[in-house]
Amino acid sequence: MKVPQLFLFLALPAVSLANAKECDLVHVGCSNSWYPVSFLLPTDKDKATGIAVEATRMAAKQLGLSIKFNCIMPWARVVSAMDTGEIDMLAGHYFTEERDKNWLVGNAITSDDVRAVYRRKELSIHTVTDLKYLHGAKVRGAKNGDFIDKYTSGDLPDYPISEIVDYDQLLDLVLKGRVDYVLRSKRDALEYIKMYGLEDTLFLSESLTMNPVHISFSKKSACAHLLGKFNQLFEQYKKTGIVEKLSINAIQAYWSGAEVSPLFPQKSAVN
Repeated sequence: MKVPQLFLFLALPAVSLANAKECDLVHVGCSNSWYPVSFLLPTDKDKATGIAVEATRMAAKQLGLSIKFNCIMPWARVVSAMDTGEIDMLAGHYFTEERDKNWLVGNAITSDDVRAVYRRKELSIHTVTDLKYLHGAKVRGAKNGDFIDKYTSGDLPDYPISEIVDYDQLLDLVLKGRVDYVLRSKRDALEYIKMYGLEDTLFLSESLTMNPVHISFSKKSACAHLLGKFNQLFEQYKKTGIVEKLSINAIQAYWSGAEVSPLFPQKSAVN
């Protein structure tokens, strides 16, 4: 049943902020091609959307904050910027112990079923140990959770892996036979396969792990004290069905190129 937007607006009370002047503009990093978590619209590469982006945008609106997204920055630079405080917040990432130590990791807003995507059907990948002796690829700076990272960090010679800068090139490497597999979320991989008609060309492994997707603050950000407020709002979004609605809207945006309709007006420009 469709929930009226007015109800959603009324169901989410405005949150008062002491010391709001300390952080009136939040600089947020995000991925440019991680469907449905965060991505740039196919028809407008300056527009960011997705579950994590829209939830962050909504929370900032309720807190009376302006917000600016940067989804163009290479992922390794995003991670570094979180460490230094160059950006205040990261809208969408997997949990690792290292990130938990370096950042203020927020509550999970959604989750990803991580799969290996491969072209040679005979590989028949079922578990992460089936990646042994296969050549994989990942984005420089990317993590896939501590469990998978034990095998795909590049430290084990039996699990060779290459690193690239551009996330969009990952599946091209598989298609061209330059690597045996890449790791992607099930939702992301299936939509890519569907969009390009690759159902008989690319295959997905069994589930390798389930990763929560977090939205976190840099410890060096002047906005770091807002983590609790954002967590509170994200929990409301999950309980009231807004996260599910954002997921549906992300599908529409991914296929149509139309920007996700916000559930209430955005205060500032997004790029």
